[in-house]
Amino acid sequence: MAVDFSIIIPCHDLHTAHIKKCLTSLSGGTGDFEVIVVFNGKDLPSFEEDTFHLRIIHVPFNLRPSQARNVGAQKAGGTWLHFLDSDCQVAESFFPSIQKAIKKDLPVVTGKILPETLDSPYSFYEWEIEASNKYRYKKNGKTLSKIVSGANFLIKKDLFFDMGMFREVLPSGEDRDLGARLLKNHTEIIYDEELIVYHPFSQSLKEALRRRLWHGKGGGMIYFYHPDVFEGPLRNALQFILRGVFAVLKRKRPLQYAVYTVAVGSVYYTIALFWYSVLSLKKRLHRNNSV
Repeated sequence: MAVDFSIIIPCHDLHTAHIKKCLTSLSGGTGDFEVIVVFNGKDLPSFEEDTFHLRIIHVPFNLRPSQARNVGAQKAGGTWLHFLDSDCQVAESFFPSIQKAIKKDLPVVTGKILPETLDSPYSFYEWEIEASNKYRYKKNGKTLSKIVSGANFLIKKDLFFDMGMFREVLPSGEDRDLGARLLKNHTEIIYDEELIVYHPFSQSLKEALRRRLWHGKGGGMIYFYHPDVFEGPLRNALQFILRGVFAVLKRKRPLQYAVYTVAVGSVYYTIALFWYSVLSLKKRLHRNNSV
């Protein structure tokens, strides 16, 4: 079925409660679009089709997010693909922003991610870090980004396939990897302030640490693949931890913030540095064996 754009949502069975809220937020959407949920788990929940064209692809075994996104993209009928996380909800400006991007024939647009709630200070800390301005820059009057966010970005389907889709070997961070490859392909990644989704960030230090444990390996692999785009893990670790400490010393943040940055930074960057070193060693050994 040909449509203007396809919204692709990977969903593990652990996120069943979230996906229904996500679909509800999409149900009032306008335009010629479809929603594809790639459900990854044994127990497929019941889904009620609404006014939009909802398609469920059930994969009963475990997939990485990158694999699930690629499965959805291969089944999509849209000329553009929008990738959305199952625990996100879209804002009122979401659909108009997509339609504006399509009308302008923009190849890639990444959007804003806002916290669903700020009930916990850890939600704010994580949102501030993950939605940082660090990777944004101005060029020729446009706001651009060095990365795309897997939770909220639009891309032309032909370009997505030309770039080789998401790198499936990555356990996480496949969006940052794709963003780096787009940059190297001299493709501008437009940042749109109106393409907004709401995302639930960590509610506790324990939850934040668990997320960093999962993201660490993917981070190390990305540093290895793209040293020309991202600074190395050791330098990033020092910057991240020192930023938290100095923010407390300057009384811009409470002591809790320093504890958060030191704990989370130590866990994430230790794992990232380990895998970065493993891949670097493998590359060196392969080069020596080829001589």
